[in-house]
Amino acid sequence: MTQEKFLVNIEGKEVERIEYKGQAVATLRMIDELHERPEGTARRTFHEHKEKLIENEDYIELPYDEWSKNQGVLNGRNSSVQQMGGRRGSMIFLFQSGYLMIVKSFQDDFAWKIQRALVNNYFIAKENLASESERGIPLKELASYITSAMEAARALGLKGSKASLSANEIVRNTIGYDCLELMGATRYFTDDDTDDPFAPTPTEAVACFVEDACVVGPHYKAGKKDLFVDYARYCSEHGYSVEEDSKFFGHLCAVIGNLQIYKVSVRGISLRRKPMTVKREFRPKVVGPK
Repeated sequence: MTQEKFLVNIEGKEVERIEYKGQAVATLRMIDELHERPEGTARRTFHEHKEKLIENEDYIELPYDEWSKNQGVLNGRNSSVQQMGGRRGSMIFLFQSGYLMIVKSFQDDFAWKIQRALVNNYFIAKENLASESERGIPLKELASYITSAMEAARALGLKGSKASLSANEIVRNTIGYDCLELMGATRYFTDDDTDDPFAPTPTEAVACFVEDACVVGPHYKAGKKDLFVDYARYCSEHGYSVEEDSKFFGHLCAVIGNLQIYKVSVRGISLRRKPMTVKREFRPKVVGPK
């Protein structure tokens, strides 16, 4: 587990990101707190379905001697691990796939919001996050700047990407922060973009991809790489924006609630056709004389 602090905003709550060997993990108590469930709900669900989970892939159970070395870091601002105080036993930490399996039964609207926020903001790769020392300005304050700048851009009649680029320029000139660069989103905005009022949202684009190019069911299985490559190809063919792979799987979970996501595969979905990962050359078949 890492000693560097990363604070992630989940629907208005700041949560400290916990890592195990470079991968984000969540505690059972964290799930209860973020989903506003009675204490012990996630633990009870975990033990009810533990035989269906794969250790070291869906979850990791760490002995006291290992997790106690990082107790100060984990307890810092993350109330979800305050349960560790005085504990001497092992501790369960869930990887993204384990978390999604545990919350499969949480079907209310608020649960969907929390799932999407955790997948998109918490379980993403470390390099996409900014450390507390690197941020310099609180995210809420930065968000208020960009919100005000967007209102100013729209008041001038700007829309879509042009409004976003102008707002970003206002913030950069005012406080020196390039919001699009911080988010790694500069490639998604260009001055040549035209506004399409009928363009689907990222989640709607994924839903269209699922409907047109996939089959869904508990007995289906597909490689994560194959799914993402075909999704990117589908979006390119239809003129939709292509999301990053981590966000794509977040949207996919929002569209199909009962997916099981592993390191290299996804259970519950498959492609309608065999995915083409390389460009093929097709030659006409030569038929000789009989």
